Amino acid sequence: MKLDRNQFLLLATAIGAGVMGTAAKSYDPPVSTLSKTDDAEQDQNGGACDGDTGQTGRAKYCPIQEGRNKGCLDWSACDDSHLKAASELRLYDCLASKPRNTCFTEGAPMNAFERCARDMIPHACSDPTSAQVCARVQRTCNGHMGSLMGSCATWLNPLNATGKAQFASCMVEGCDDYQFKSCLGYVR
Repeated sequence: MKLDRNQFLLLATAIGAGVMGTAAKSYDPPVSTLSKTDDAEQDQNGGACDGDTGQTGRAKYCPIQEGRNKGCLDWSACDDSHLKAASELRLYDCLASKPRNTCFTEGAPMNAFERCARDMIPHACSDPTSAQVCARVQRTCNGHMGSLMGSCATWLNPLNATGKAQFASCMVEGCDDYQFKSCLGYVR
């Protein structure tokens, strides 16, 4: 069978249209056009959340020699905070940037430690173990809890596994807001 030029062009156009129709259905954009956080969990502000990878605050700021300070950070902050790496770095960056006179403000609603902790919390990656720990604490408290227990999992998200275990064992001492805050070592 011999095709003339017109028949060949019609056949090529038909085949091309069929291939293009199939290809259009399965087309994926190039990797370079995809957002780096498409599959990553996002924090409450829309950015990538703080997880347990990356540089820690201790790696960046410690050892600070005894008696030396950087903002509201001092050598005593170099103990293990039991925070996830990125949450600890966010907290330490915040504390290092605060003026010394805001570290422990008597009579103020919040000192620098509390402000930095509250700034860190919404950026932490959500963690299903936080809700499990909170449920266990609520059973221990048997309904006698402070108002902070309502957002317990959010407060625990920045903690690593050791921090969550220590929080749960600390909460057997009491269930009010004062005990809750004292069991969260990062609030001080």
